[in-house]
Amino acid sequence: MTTATSDRGAGMLPTLMQRDFALLWVGGLVSTLGSWATFVAIPIFVYQETRSALATTMVFTITVVPMLLGSVAGVFVDRWDRKRTLVVANVVLAALTVPLLRAQSGHLWLIYVSMANLALAGLVIAPAENALLPRLVGPDRLVAANSLNSLNDNLGRIIGPAVGSGLFALGGFTTVVIFDVCTFVVAAGLIWLIRTSGTPPVVSAENPGIDEARSKGDADATASTRPDVPDRRWRSEWLAGLASVKESTAVPVVFAAAATALLGDAILSSLLAPFVAETLSSGATVLGLFLTIRGVGGVIGGLASSFLSRWLKPERMIGWNTLALGILLAMIVAVPLVPVALVGAAFLGIFVVGWITNQQTLIQTNVADQYLGRVYGVLGTITALSLIIGSLLAGLLAERVGVPPLLFGAAGCYAAAGLIALFGLRADQPRAAN
Repeated sequence: MTTATSDRGAGMLPTLMQRDFALLWVGGLVSTLGSWATFVAIPIFVYQETRSALATTMVFTITVVPMLLGSVAGVFVDRWDRKRTLVVANVVLAALTVPLLRAQSGHLWLIYVSMANLALAGLVIAPAENALLPRLVGPDRLVAANSLNSLNDNLGRIIGPAVGSGLFALGGFTTVVIFDVCTFVVAAGLIWLIRTSGTPPVVSAENPGIDEARSKGDADATASTRPDVPDRRWRSEWLAGLASVKESTAVPVVFAAAATALLGDAILSSLLAPFVAETLSSGATVLGLFLTIRGVGGVIGGLASSFLSRWLKPERMIGWNTLALGILLAMIVAVPLVPVALVGAAFLGIFVVGWITNQQTLIQTNVADQYLGRVYGVLGTITALSLIIGSLLAGLLAERVGVPPLLFGAAGCYAAAGLIALFGLRADQPRAAN
């Protein structure tokens, strides 16, 4: 797959007007709204029932740990029809959300079990969506499509919590759960309407003899290589996915930069509330404003990424955005004033989306279609490891060294990621042929 310089800046509106991508985008937005509504309501409900901070934080821990299996999920995404995978996954997520309706003070274990199951079932969503996307828009609109997906996520972050808290106040936890179930069903229906095939290509190198079998009309041999037939090739397929990462000149650098930046992101996320409370001497209102403004910045970042892609290639955009994140976070910590933090929050959102959007585009243009699910699965595992390690470091060291020094460390992680990308990625490197 190649990305022509003259086409990289294809507009967001024309991209959104493409029927199949629009269905995927709207379906993703609906599902994201429901997920963020529940993400806000569950901690409120658990804390109301238990008055335990530990019980509340366990909800988040349970949702992160299954992400370590992302590379495993990627193998199956590359076997299965990706459109069908998204449809079935959303239906399964709807079914797994229903038990939350029975969660009461004496049955809180249902919340933990349901959240673990939801996290496991949701492992295929991101790899399948990101692997399907290039087929829906083509190489010339990848930056615009990924920018729209970032816009989608940030709209969910802004609107979803407001919807969740509003529904919780009006009808209680049950109302939020019903809303979330409905969003999964609607998302499944919209994605089912996509006409583009989601079946990944079969690679002869992974399935020796397939071409010969097909040429001879050997139905049994051909069937044994179809992605949806269970067999014992899982390990070789998983290793083939890892090999595809190592064979690329860009993807290992992208992953190294992502792991470093995500480590800083985990520290920032873990210590943001203490920073607002202790360093800024403010409360929940300022924290809520910070998160909302950062979400608005993310919306602006999606628009800016699509516009700037006309002149700047993804390799440069990844580096400059993560380097800017480090510099900006250091400034927010060094000048601990509420106005500075709130203005900085908007730019944090812009730079984060600029980084993620171009990271997605670079992976999609440097990995062959048949490996995309596995490569995004590996990225999911890297993300989980970085989040867990960063959260643990923040929790263990905050009382010993203080919040500001750790946040300066997080800024250093962002800046280091930027330098890794700027010095490790070449804008003229060859692309993968899909």
